[in-house]
Amino acid sequence: ERAAAPSSLWRTTLAIVAAFAAIAALFVGGDLLGRWSFYNAERPASSTAFPVDARLIVRDMVINALYALPVRDLTPLLDAGLPVYDLRMRPADLAAVHALADRVVARGVSTGIERPDFNAELCVGGEWLPVELKLRGLMWDHYNKNHFSFRLKMPRNRYLEGRRELNLLEPYDKGLVMDSTTNWELARQGLLTVDEGFVVVRLNGRVVGLFQQWQHFERSVADHNGRPEGYIFSGAAQAFGKPAAAWDTASAAITRVVACARSSSAGPQPDCGWPVVETYFDVERWARAAAMASLLNSIHAWDDDNLRLFWDPALGRFEPIPWDFSIAKLSDTAEAHQDPAHALPPFMSFMHSFGVFRELSDRLLWTLIQTRVEPMVAHARAQFEALLPLLLVDLRHPDIELDRQRQHQYEQDMRSNAAILKRSLAHTDLALTWSGSAGTIERLRIDNHGRAAVAVDRASLYGKGSAKARAGEATSVVFGAW
Repeated sequence: ERAAAPSSLWRTTLAIVAAFAAIAALFVGGDLLGRWSFYNAERPASSTAFPVDARLIVRDMVINALYALPVRDLTPLLDAGLPVYDLRMRPADLAAVHALADRVVARGVSTGIERPDFNAELCVGGEWLPVELKLRGLMWDHYNKNHFSFRLKMPRNRYLEGRRELNLLEPYDKGLVMDSTTNWELARQGLLTVDEGFVVVRLNGRVVGLFQQWQHFERSVADHNGRPEGYIFSGAAQAFGKPAAAWDTASAAITRVVACARSSSAGPQPDCGWPVVETYFDVERWARAAAMASLLNSIHAWDDDNLRLFWDPALGRFEPIPWDFSIAKLSDTAEAHQDPAHALPPFMSFMHSFGVFRELSDRLLWTLIQTRVEPMVAHARAQFEALLPLLLVDLRHPDIELDRQRQHQYEQDMRSNAAILKRSLAHTDLALTWSGSAGTIERLRIDNHGRAAVAVDRASLYGKGSAKARAGEATSVVFGAW
């Protein structure tokens, strides 16, 4: 009997564990079936969504479990020295937020789903202020439970550090430190940039985690850049802000340039030539933004929804505001250097249809490649190393090694893109045809099949005498095929 007692206790323990496991499996299985049905119902509603995939359902369940269950202690983030945004919401409102987030995750994109404002409160200087909270973002990864990307709208009479609205984003939305580094470099070059940085969010007394704050497009962007007046538009002519002084002029200007950009895919338009660009655009700043987009291989930066144009009423011109550039690795093939105009976003196709703009942006790109890649890499690495202790606490992936790999990949892609573009810009491929007699040139044609523009100041015909440029004659610039 004494020998049998431990065995009986062991069997009882195993039975209890098995029962709990069976109950858990029943709940998990039921949730899986429920989500599968939910996905099947929602995904066909959006033509741009990902197809239904069991792996996406499981991934969503794991991520939502990590963020919805109190299984992690994130309070050490409060000691990180970062700003803390203390929010509170009524349980019913928070439940409605979670239900909306679930629906977007199920569909894959927020397109076609109404995202209303929810009531919340934000603690500012010890005082709880009424604010409006709105879920934001296009793709599903903005909508994980309790770690959703959102926008806060302050009361009309109480701005937060000069801002009426601010975005609090899931940190990987902007590549953690990637877009921050792009902003840092372009601000150094004199472009308007949004204010951004990392903060900690606490909701209903619980530390939610690390967020990246990005300034919303409103007057505070102009104020931040020392521009008290002006308007911000998207590439689709959406206005950020209400009409005020010089609105008619700004509105007419954005209508004109958007019309020209959208018509560029049909070929050159008689009323949309280079004079339109010179009249309505700060050409050098746009060329700097274009050079950065080339270095990062980012067509994404030119999409209508991502493009931001600041109208300066004093100059009557648009300046670019860098936004959502991202980075993609260039393919080291001949096809990568072609310019498929039919596939390009309208503004990219329009601006790059002018050789003088391509020449200027390529000159600036050459400077970026030669002098700024390593400083940008060093800046991104320093930012990442500073965030690493916080990422170890607020783990977004099963392994922090994935974050390190992401940072390493960014550095590799920057250097690889720079090397490929350097070879492309340095490569010349000139074909010359001429006619003449007695060592003189009556007609000279030069075709440049390389990417970069080439300056030609004279041609020499060896073995048959030579013909030099006449004194005072301007150098000819032969634009490349790009």
